[in-house]
Amino acid sequence: TDSQTSFLFSVCMQTEISIEFVLGSPAPSFSPTSSPSAAPTETPEEPSAEPTVTPDAPTVSPTGSPAPSTQVPTAAPTLQPTTTAFPSVSPTSTIPPTGPPSAAPSSPTVVPVMALYDIIISPTAAPESYVPGLIAAMDQLAPEVADETFPLQSVRSRRNRRLVVSIALPTQIVGIIPDNCPDGISAGDRVCRGVTQSVSMVLTTEDSQTSSAAYKDALQRAIAEGRLNTLLVELNPSTPVEVIDNNTPIAPTPPAASPPSP
Repeated sequence: TDSQTSFLFSVCMQTEISIEFVLGSPAPSFSPTSSPSAAPTETPEEPSAEPTVTPDAPTVSPTGSPAPSTQVPTAAPTLQPTTTAFPSVSPTSTIPPTGPPSAAPSSPTVVPVMALYDIIISPTAAPESYVPGLIAAMDQLAPEVADETFPLQSVRSRRNRRLVVSIALPTQIVGIIPDNCPDGISAGDRVCRGVTQSVSMVLTTEDSQTSSAAYKDALQRAIAEGRLNTLLVELNPSTPVEVIDNNTPIAPTPPAASPPSP
């Protein structure tokens, strides 16, 4: 076709022009004097050896429970339980005393002692208004009398001193009953009452009967001397009760009536 003919003609013309350009250019006057530089003397280092550390293989299977270890110990354990060594030197024995052994203390014995005395009180007074005062006064008097009757006794040395008797506190009032006033005592508009008060002795002597009898006599004597009433007033000056003792005023005896005249 015409288009193909034109294209081929154009290609031929370009080819002819290129050939004439090459043939018409001058030849080079000399060849290059310098040759390419020598090939590099250093050869690139080969990569180092493969890394020696390899990733640890997983010890646990992801799809199941870990398998029990089948490794058996190559040797039996060498550790043995340690034992406590006994002392190389035996303890020295205690030399017994050369003197005669002291007597073993006897077991304490509790003995109740009943103190008896009379009081003067208003007939309308409630027991709670005066009973605590009587107990507090006896709690002070009873140990004092015990110390006076049974002082500390020396046994071989002052280091071994022991108390023969002690008093267990508090004391207790076990009875208050109506009573006639003692002879010569006038209660006026008040009344007399009989009081029984228990004092517990703690004895460390073998003869508890003799000791308790001696203590009771000493306690009754102290009450008769007015020591219980003195402590009662000291503890409560406004106490409504009075302990009858040797210091209680005695009412005068009225004169005897004269016989009628004939």
